[in-house]
Formats: sequence, C-alpha cells, structure tokens
Amino acid sequence: MEPEANTADPMAGRRIGHYRLLRRLGEGGMGVVYQAEREDEFRQRVAVKLVRQAFAGPEVLRRFHTERQTLAGLAHPHIVTLIDGGTTEEGAPYLVMEYVEGARIDEYCAARRLPVAERLRLFLPVCAAVEYAHRNLVVHCDLKPANILITAEGAPKLLDFGIAKLVAPAVTGELTQAGQRPFTPNYASPEQVRGEPVTTLTDVYALGLILYELVAGRSAYRMESGSAAEMVAAVCVQEPERPSATGAQVDGDLDAIVLKALRKEPQHRYGSAQQLAEDIKRYLEGRPVAARAGTLRYRAKKFVLRNRVAVAAAALALAAVLAGVIGVAWQAGVALAARARAERRFNDVRKLTSFLLFDFHDAVEKLPGSTPVQEMLVTRSLKYLDSLAAEAAGDPGLRLELVEAYTKFGDVQGNPYQPNLGDTEGALASYRKALAIAETLAGDRRAERARARVHLHTGDVLFLLRRMPEATATARQGLAILEKLIETGAGDADTRMDLAGGYEGLGDQLSKGLSDRAGALESYRKSLGHWEEAARLEPQNMRARRAQAGLNMKLADLASETDPRGALERHRQGLGVLEALPAAEQAAVATRRLAASLQRRIADCQWELDDLKGALESYRKASEAFSALAALDPANSRAQFDLAVVLNNAGQILEAEKDLAGALRHYGQVADTLERLIRSDAANPSWRAHYAEALVRIGGLLKKTGQTVEARRQTARGLAAAKELAGKPGTPAGELTRAARLLAICEPAELRDPQAAVRYAERAVELTSGADAYALDTLAEAHLQSGNREAARAAIERGLRLVPPAASGQPTPWLRRLLEGKLARL
Repeated sequence: MEPEANTADPMAGRRIGHYRLLRRLGEGGMGVVYQAEREDEFRQRVAVKLVRQAFAGPEVLRRFHTERQTLAGLAHPHIVTLIDGGTTEEGAPYLVMEYVEGARIDEYCAARRLPVAERLRLFLPVCAAVEYAHRNLVVHCDLKPANILITAEGAPKLLDFGIAKLVAPAVTGELTQAGQRPFTPNYASPEQVRGEPVTTLTDVYALGLILYELVAGRSAYRMESGSAAEMVAAVCVQEPERPSATGAQVDGDLDAIVLKALRKEPQHRYGSAQQLAEDIKRYLEGRPVAARAGTLRYRAKKFVLRNRVAVAAAALALAAVLAGVIGVAWQAGVALAARARAERRFNDVRKLTSFLLFDFHDAVEKLPGSTPVQEMLVTRSLKYLDSLAAEAAGDPGLRLELVEAYTKFGDVQGNPYQPNLGDTEGALASYRKALAIAETLAGDRRAERARARVHLHTGDVLFLLRRMPEATATARQGLAILEKLIETGAGDADTRMDLAGGYEGLGDQLSKGLSDRAGALESYRKSLGHWEEAARLEPQNMRARRAQAGLNMKLADLASETDPRGALERHRQGLGVLEALPAAEQAAVATRRLAASLQRRIADCQWELDDLKGALESYRKASEAFSALAALDPANSRAQFDLAVVLNNAGQILEAEKDLAGALRHYGQVADTLERLIRSDAANPSWRAHYAEALVRIGGLLKKTGQTVEARRQTARGLAAAKELAGKPGTPAGELTRAARLLAICEPAELRDPQAAVRYAERAVELTSGADAYALDTLAEAHLQSGNREAARAAIERGLRLVPPAASGQPTPWLRRLLEGKLARL
C-alpha cells in the first residue's frame, strides 16, 4: 500500500490495542486503513482498518464484522492475512491485517511495460486466490486493480473483503437487497447493477474486467458522464470491444478468453475462476482454448504447432504418396490412351483414399490431441469416398474396401467406443452407406466380417442415442454373422476381437440401457473369453491385453452392488495390468482413458464402502486424468463427457460433506461441459439427461445457500429438459428413472411433480419387468411424495426382494439402505 500524500490525521500516533497508528494509507466507503506497528514484546509492521466514525451506521458495522469473519476463515499465500481484531474504546470495531507494501497490479504492469504473457502469468495467482475464496464459500464482490497489490517479490496479494458475500444460509442474500448494493461501478457485474443475487460468477466477471485492463491498457467500459443510466447501459446492455480492437497486441484466442469472462449472462461465463485460469494456461502453452468454438482450421493449426515432428513425418509420407500419384499420372498421360489414363487415375484415388483412411489415420489417431486432424481427414476424404462409390458397381473388391472405409468414417464421426467428433447422425449415415454396399457382396470371410462390423458399430451408436430395441437387434445381427464364421473355422485373432467387441457392446446395452443384469453378465463373460483367446493367438496384441482389463472392470461393476470390496480389488488389479504394459502402450489415448475409468470405478467402490475421503481422492485422480485427455483434445467429445461424469460424482460427495462451494463448482463445470457437447450434437439424449440432472443439482445447492430465485430458475430448466426427454417414445428405463427421481425430490420442493414422477417410474418398472431395484426405489419415492403410502410400501417390498441382505463381512448394499430408509419413513 502506498501512503497518501497528506498523512496529517488526528488518529496518527494513537494506540489501539497493541498497535500504534503511524500514518493513513487509504480509505474506502466504510473504513480507513492505517499503517501501524505492534508495541509489546513483538515488533511487527501491520495495517489496521477502522470504521470511520462518521459512517459507523448499523449496515457499515455489519459489513465490517462480515469482513473480519471472512478474512478469519481464509489462509492463502495470495490473500492478505488477518492477524488480530478488536474494538476501540469508542466501540468501533477494527481489524489488523498483514501489511502489504506494493503497487496496484495495473500500475505494476504498466510501469514495467510487461509483455502480455508476463501479465497473464501474474494474473494466474489472482485467479487461484479467488478460487480458494470461492471454495471457502466467499464471494469477494469488489474485485478491482486497487484491491490487488504486487509485492516487491512480484507476488500478488488480494485485499479488501469489505463487501464480500458469504455463500452460506446464515448470510446469503443480505448484501444484495434493493438499495443496499455496495460495489465499484467500473467493476460491477450486470447482476450487481440489477440488484440480483451475486454468485461466484460475479467474481469471474470482475476478473474478466481486470484481465481486459491488463491486456488492453484501458477499461472495458467507456463511461463519460458517470450517470446511473450510463452505467446500467454499459454494464447490462453494451458489449465491450474486443481487446485487440483497442490497438493492443492481443490475438483472437485472448480476445475470446476475455469476452467469455465478460458475458452478460452468468451461465455463459467461465464456470469458475479455475476454469478461467485453465484457459489462460492453455493459451500460454499454445493449446486450443475452450473459449473459442474451435473451427476445424483453428484446431488443426494448434495440433500441428504442438506436434511438429509427428505431423511433419506424416506430411512427408503423405507428400511421397501424392508425389507418386502425380508421377504415375504424368507417366500415364504420356504413355496411355484416354481410357487407360482414367483407369489409372481412378486407381490412384482409390489407393490414396485407402491410405488416408487407414494407414495415415491409424498413425495419427494414436497422437494425443489428434481429433482436429482426424476431422479434417474425414471431411476431405468423404468426397473421394463418395466418388469411388459411384464408380464401384462392377468391382467387388472396391465395394468391399468402401464398406470398410465408410465404417471407419462412421467410427471417427461418432462411435462412443473410441475418440470421436460427436457427430452421431453423421456416423449413422456413414454406416447406412456401408451396409447398403455390404448387402450386395458375396459371402466370403472378409466380406462377412465387414458386414458384421457395420451392424455392431451401428448398434453402438443407436445405444448412445438410447434407441434400445434397434441397438440390441442390430448388435445381435452382427454377432450371429461372426459366430457363424467361428463355427466354419474362422478362428483368427481378428474375428475373435470383433466378437469380443460385439459382446462387450451388447453387454453395455443390456446393463445400462435395459437393466438386464443377467444378460449383461453373460455377454461380458463371452467377450472376456474371446479377448483371452485373441491374446493367446497373438501374445503381443496390446489391444487384446488392454481390453481384458476393461472387461474385468465391467464385470466388477456388476458385482459392486453386492460385493463392493471384491469389486474394488478387481479394479485395482485392472490398473496393475495396465501399468505392466509397455511404456508406449501406456501413453496411448485408449490406455490412458481406461486407466482413468478404473480410477473412477475405484472411487465408486470407496463411496459404496463409506470411505468418502478415499473416494474423493480417487475422483480427483480420475478427474485429473480425464482433464488432461480433454485438454489435449478439446474436440474429443468422449473425453469431455468422461470428465463431466467424474466431476458430477465428486460433486455429490462434496455436497454430502457439506462443501457446498466445492460441489457447486463441480456441478457448474459439469453443466458447462454438457452444454458445449449438446451444442455440437443436440440429438444425443444421454448428454441431455445428464445436463438436466446437473441443472437440478445446481438448483438444489443454490436453495441450500439461500439463493432461491436462481435456484428456482435452474431447477425449472433441468426439470423441463428431463420431462422433454422422458416424454419421447422409446425412452429407456434408465432415463425414465432419472427423470422420475428429479421430479420427486428436487429443490425447491414446490417445483416437484409427484404425479409425473409416478408415471415415469411406473413405465421404467414396466420396461425392466420389475427387475430393477433402483427403478422400484424411485417409484416408492414418487408414491411417498404423492401421499400414496400403500403403493410406496408395495414398491419397497418388491425392491427389497431383489437386493438381499449383506453377506457376512460385507456392508449393506446402498440400494438396500435406500429402500430400508423409505420403509423406516413409513
């Protein structure tokens, strides 16, 4: 803090508690800050903040006490430390803080003419301090350059929590009533100006304003008169200029980051200060930033810049092929007649397309962050593929190649069992083209395997779209073809792996889509047997070795309800299998994803065993792994969804542990991620169902923290989305159960719809033939909410018959605990 020029003050020299005031450093709306020195056995330079007597009304005193309470709960290297506090002889409260000698962050950067990258690195610890405050249920509400000082060592310190809002039921809402809205106009958010409840996103907006000034050299707002009308127009209506438009050395990525933080609608900003910091880190590392929609050219450019050597090698290989094509075409032009030239060109295009879709694609696919290149590859290759299909009528070999190529095309577009572009409708269109050609082929083994793969992969995408009857019927068609090949002696490793993958997909459909636990168990066991046989036939086959760990994980999932300890041990063994793979295979995207999935399952089992601390730590490890995969490849929708699932589960534990700010932060990230995914593929019902659940969870937390208006809005949005999905024909039992549960137990309670919940839950029970205990528990809850106690009791009793008591030495299964809890309520 720099002292004011005129330090004459009647308080200078006065002793308050153990401290003698030396000089006035500054003042704000509610207090005056003095430099002081402790004068007992300790000698310490401090800053003392006093309420100014002329303004010591009840509201100012209340806010001053709030600041003292706030700072007392914060301990962070970039937040000023509270040392002491008390009351003067006149009854005015004071607090004693760490003395920070430094310059405002904007003046510090300007005086040293720091380049943009250095300013961003200086800004990152500020985000960390704000994120820490949010985790401790504190919203600063008055972030601005004057409240961020840079010490002589170059470390930022966040000051002045004088109007901070504690996000807890005891105080929520008290600082945002009409007529009582303290804030600094140039750093206010739209919700502050409108007098709406503030949230952690209010601070994200203020961070955006500070970031704007640091990179552009001026304020985001142009307010000349300072009138209230001008302020409202600037903050609530006018969009700020791009920082680059001010003449600053700012590129499009940094423009996008700043403007995302400054969105007028809170839900469209970064979900947390941490998310803002992560995007800045991505920018500094030259990786694609989440703030940009990410055009194909943009993501491909970022990928190439990060993988120069690998892409250069691939480009050289491609250039060699193209050169060969050009050379051959030139020779043909000299040596052959027009028909011969056309045939040769046709064959060259055929070979080039095959190289692009298989050799080149398979090499690039293994590189982290390769989705943009895959997207470009698929997009550019499609026109060649379609032109080949138009000429393939008399060439059975070419038609077979087209089946394989269109299948590969569909996999990259939207197959959920590999990194994909999230284009499910495009994937189905490619599979339909493949199947139409496959049906015209003679039944040799290669053709039959290709036809089977089309059926299996189509089933995968139909399952993702929750079109369950079609999915299972299509999958069984593909399996029947492969089983027939095995019967006729085609027992090679490739056929075994196709069968293994097919039975795994069918097991997922039966388990997650149809709640057919017995059918899923049989399919998984068949899949594991085929993977083991493929590994026996080809001991060095890394895919088969890795897949065995994946199947053991799914088998353990089915056993976790009755034997969570055994499932936990099985998941840990699966991690051990992956850790024993060669280093290159461990680094592959598929292996890293499987390892992260196993870590998530370990957390699930720990949660079931009531080891919440261990579960939270395992979820943290899983989220870090999935975050890394998602950051490497922001276009990979599978990685993004994996991350959302882990964050959702971790959020539930944080909520159970009463860490409401942490849970809210997690759910916010989940909602943001799913919202982006839905924009890329609105037809995906799984993403929409999870999004609806995240909104309702956010609404419930906001209700707990007293933010009732926003709670109602978010919960209503989630329930509307859930009802829309549940009302569609063909909705699977799992999604109906999810919708029913949200409608039965959501908060605020006045938004519940027990009658609709009963309808959806009854439909789910019907679809599962009464064999799903969770659907029965949900039906019981819906009946309880609607007041039908006898119907609730009947549903509970049916559910309890499906979940036997715990075996000796095992904890009571969580589903049985749920059901028994409802029975106790009766």
